[in-house]
Amino acid sequence: MKMKTNLWIFLFCLLLSQFAAAILPKLPSAPLDPQHPGSKIYKYSFLRKELTCSGRKVINFVPVTNNPDETFPVVIFAHDHRLGLEHYRSTFEHLAKKGVIAIFLNYDKGLFDRDWIRMGRDYVSLASCAIQNLTPRPEANAVVFSGHARGAYIASIAAGLAAREFFPIRANAVVLFEATGFDFESWPYVDANAPTTIVYSELSVKRPLAESFYRFSRSEKKQFITLKNYTNTERKLKAGYYWPLTKPLFFGTSADNAFHYYGIWKWLVSTARDLKATNPDLNQSLYVYGSQADDKGIPGLYDQIRRNF
Repeated sequence: MKMKTNLWIFLFCLLLSQFAAAILPKLPSAPLDPQHPGSKIYKYSFLRKELTCSGRKVINFVPVTNNPDETFPVVIFAHDHRLGLEHYRSTFEHLAKKGVIAIFLNYDKGLFDRDWIRMGRDYVSLASCAIQNLTPRPEANAVVFSGHARGAYIASIAAGLAAREFFPIRANAVVLFEATGFDFESWPYVDANAPTTIVYSELSVKRPLAESFYRFSRSEKKQFITLKNYTNTERKLKAGYYWPLTKPLFFGTSADNAFHYYGIWKWLVSTARDLKATNPDLNQSLYVYGSQADDKGIPGLYDQIRRNF
């Protein structure tokens, strides 16, 4: 009798789970509009090019073009200190295939390196070397400083130092993901005309730290994005500390997902495109500064954005 009861309970739970899956929305796939910055419909192929700058390797993902006069916007991206190229590689490939040069650099000298200001200078000097030696040519005034976790912290220092110490490149825009530190000495020097986007997830870094970047930014066009989870879907994605990765820290390879299509890919590509455009196209700006910036690909589900514009 007990066995039959357990069987009925099992069947009931199975039917209940199937019913719940039927009524919950599925996670969105990549957008089908070729103009959407998160779509997997590409205009370019790409090449991976390695340069040596000051004895250190800088890895670049560049679009392939037959036009020798074509220039491309640039995203300089710094990794979290526990992670490497492979954890972000799909993002860099996506950027290049969308017409954006992606520069990946090792700003630190090891896991226990704590010289933050030197790392910031290394970020700028290594990126400057890459930009001066790359082909196809980067667009001089379309450079995005970006990074994840400790890399975002270093990118913020680098953006301030580049302006304060008159480096040959400047941060024309800044996009930071889950920054783990804040430096009062450098951040206020970031150019006021550099659009700034701070992305924060409630499941990762402390909010007061993330808020500091927004509060003390001089940018005339700044925004604070609180990343929301895909919890009310058939499958769930939680916006934790490692959501920007395309490969997990310890196990195997993960597929690209909605956080990339409607998050990091969308915001980085759009920010870079907007800098490149002589007369910024609304279809580019709206995905990072306009009505589509908070879209998560599911009707009724949006990220939360606060802006000063």
